[in-house]
Amino acid sequence: MHKKAGPPSKGEGRCIHSLAGIRRTKPLADLFESPVAMETAGKEAKKEDNPEQKKKQNGREKEKLSRPVPLPQVLGVLEEGGRRLILLSNGLRSQACAAGESFDSWQIAYISHGVAGLSKEGVIHEVYF
Repeated sequence: MHKKAGPPSKGEGRCIHSLAGIRRTKPLADLFESPVAMETAGKEAKKEDNPEQKKKQNGREKEKLSRPVPLPQVLGVLEEGGRRLILLSNGLRSQACAAGESFDSWQIAYISHGVAGLSKEGVIHEVYF
């Protein structure tokens, strides 16, 4: 015989399968976090942070963020039949690039009317022309 779930019924039907035995009592782990990252996070949480090291690290991060990134110079744009090319220069060499191509460690993300998106290290910088 199967165990009935819920309030007792008055003969309107019968319970075929009960889910009462598989109820989870512990919360699920984060499904998007890798096991290695969880172990690393646990170890880092156990370490005591030195306040002086935190200050130095925060200072380096602020300095890195405040430092201007040297972007290639836009010399011009070519457009024919809906296809756009942008002429870029780094001072030493020049190159015509389409969206998806790279120039001097920069990836051209997009070229629109008056603006181009150049990507480096996962950050997109917009160049207006």
